Amino acid sequence: MLKVKWYLCKIPGSFEQLVTGVASTNFSDELGKGFETFNIYSDTIECRFIQRVEKEEKNTDPFGNTTVTTITRYVSFDFSISNIGNGRCIIKVEFPPASIRAFAEALYDVVGFGVTLTPIKLDLLSLTSFISAMKDVHQLRVSSVKASGLKVGSHSSARVEVESKLDALADVTRLYGESEMLLDKIKLSFRLNDQSGRLEASKGGLICMDDDLYDELKGSLDSHLISASSCF
Repeated sequence: MLKVKWYLCKIPGSFEQLVTGVASTNFSDELGKGFETFNIYSDTIECRFIQRVEKEEKNTDPFGNTTVTTITRYVSFDFSISNIGNGRCIIKVEFPPASIRAFAEALYDVVGFGVTLTPIKLDLLSLTSFISAMKDVHQLRVSSVKASGLKVGSHSSARVEVESKLDALADVTRLYGESEMLLDKIKLSFRLNDQSGRLEASKGGLICMDDDLYDELKGSLDSHLISASSCF
């Protein structure tokens, strides 16, 4: 499955300065990190981030002789940056690594002090409604839900995970109501045109889906998340 994570990025300068800086900072072994630019549009740039990572490995033979070997590997991922105005951008990272620190540092280098990156908090209920309303989506089913903040008493709340053959979200809502429920993670299955697909989303900005499904939903999902983030 394809993994995609969205971040809200605040920059000190203009979007044009960011695009120029990224497009002109090509990866080289001398720099150790950099970018490969694929496409530049009026409000979006599509690129790849590449980083060289070196690690020294020490080996000692039975005679006490130690040799040091340098192992070099390259880490890369595709991403896009979309302008939403007022010094803010949406960054979408495909197959995000465990840490994006080196990527953030590379952005600092091209834009300067003041860049911040924070994962977008997805409204999973809104996302589910959006996908369900798409004209080519049929037979949508919420197969699993993780929810928190569920009131079970005047001074207590619960966190639950519900799986269902019909609609897990409806089951949780019926039992606890919507008022104070927080959706942490949700799994959907549905048909898009003539193919079946699965999608998992977490409130921390990560969406996992079938590769073929992503090709079909990419534009619509991007537009929805960019539009929702523009309201923050």
